[in-house]
Amino acid sequence: MNVYSEQCIPLLGLSKLARMLDPQTTIEKFVFLVENAKLAHGPTTLISFSALFVLLALRWFKSKFKNTWWIYRIPEVLVVVMVSTGQISHFKQLKHLFIFLPSSFG
Repeated sequence: MNVYSEQCIPLLGLSKLARMLDPQTTIEKFVFLVENAKLAHGPTTLISFSALFVLLALRWFKSKFKNTWWIYRIPEVLVVVMVSTGQISHFKQLKHLFIFLPSSFG
């Protein structure tokens, strides 16, 4: 529980708020997460949990193909960087698109 509550704060993009409020114990951090989850930064949360999903999925995928040598040579971190870079690029393109939309659209 301690690792979960400790790691979810930056995964949700709540690090700055956590430094200001300074929750100390595991219970305080868990309560902080529950109370402030609605303030999570959307793009940061999506990229963070996507990275976690990619790491877990690649580990599972590699375990299914134990006899294929080249799959074990795929570095998980490189795949995470590639996926994250693609997501960031997509978010930047969306940001530029929303500049031209009327204010009622976002």
